[in-house]
Amino acid sequence: MLALVVALLATACGDYKPCDILAKRICTECPSVADDWQAACLCIENKTYKEKGYKCLESTEDDDIRCNATLEAWDDSTCDQLN
Repeated sequence: MLALVVALLATACGDYKPCDILAKRICTECPSVADDWQAACLCIENKTYKEKGYKCLESTEDDDIRCNATLEAWDDSTCDQLN
């Protein structure tokens, strides 16, 4: 519920990026994440074009929908599902 409130507030500001938020949450809350999520987190933190061999890309509308759905459904098993 809190994630939804944050999402709504961020959307109101017009700068809500669910995939950035998801990557940051994964990197801070999941003890061991897959390399692609580590790379996504580094891309966001360093604002670089490439990390660990992965090219950092802007998310598409479909990506945003999937990331937002993952944030809304976040529970204790999410980290295991994303590894």
